[in-house]
Amino acid sequence: MTPDLVYGRRAVREALRGRREVLEVWATERTIKSEDWLDEVRPKLKADRELTDRAETRDHQGVLALVAPYPYADAYELAAAEKPLLAVLDRVTDPRNLGAVARSAEGAGAGWAGYRRNCSRHPPV
Repeated sequence: MTPDLVYGRRAVREALRGRREVLEVWATERTIKSEDWLDEVRPKLKADRELTDRAETRDHQGVLALVAPYPYADAYELAAAEKPLLAVLDRVTDPRNLGAVARSAEGAGAGWAGYRRNCSRHPPV
């Protein structure tokens, strides 16, 4: 499986704190100097243009990470529960909408909320 790409200062920092394995971190010299938390990570020094090319956007804020693919649950196993409550979404393009639905589903007692991969240009976190 190919690794997921996470970019932006907050997104990379949260990836480092999360459960998924961070395989590699790239950062510009400027970002390494301005972000103390990168000292522990020892990112690979890359030019701004390399990060832009890899992220396919200039919105990387000088740092990106390659993380292990997200371990998706098996929908059939989830649906086999005694009283399954699942929220399944398609073609969500706004991450705020996805977040709102996920929070509402959790509040309603849903055991799972999912979406179709690649339905948004926003990086998975």
